[in-house]
Amino acid sequence: MKLYRVKKKRGWLGLTGSVLLFAAAAGGFWYGAVSTGQSEERESLQRTRDALLRAAVNCYAIEGSYPADAGYLEEHYGVIVDHERYAVLYDCIGSNVMPYIEVVRVGDGGNTDEGT
Repeated sequence: MKLYRVKKKRGWLGLTGSVLLFAAAAGGFWYGAVSTGQSEERESLQRTRDALLRAAVNCYAIEGSYPADAGYLEEHYGVIVDHERYAVLYDCIGSNVMPYIEVVRVGDGGNTDEGT
């Protein structure tokens, strides 16, 4: 009869398993942080584009025509664009046609999709 527990020796396999578990947890944390940052960036781009579109529609409703450039929306309708991070592609064909508005990251080469 034994009066105390005998500790089993784990050996190198137990240490390796612990190291692998830690590495997997650290990798999962890193992946989550990176994907969250990318998601926030996409949402920020979309919010900026939506604000420009809403301002253009408001301008058309109030003034009867779409503005010729995005600067007019920033100046008269209070749209704020971070020009250090984003470039606005604003193409207005005519004063009564909805303009094409796209917001891209500066230095991204126009690539708005993270997956490609």
